[in-house]
Amino acid sequence: MPRRWRDADGDAFAELNADREAMEHFPEPLTREESEAFIDHIEVAFEEHGFGICPAPFLAFRQALTCLCHLGSFRMAGEVVKA
Repeated sequence: MPRRWRDADGDAFAELNADREAMEHFPEPLTREESEAFIDHIEVAFEEHGFGICPAPFLAFRQALTCLCHLGSFRMAGEVVKA
């Protein structure tokens, strides 16, 4: 069930984003501060648009993967993207 981000998600999300193997298709792994800023950005976008990227609990993968909760439009890197 999709839900909003919780403070308790930060550690697992930062661990996931710092993992080189998990981030192999991204420019580079994220620092803890970058992961926290990303969650903040997601939450601001959620407040503005009523939807966004939500954590999906999967215990087998450090208890935090993300899924797209809405297949409409969303902001990515400052621009609106239509799915």
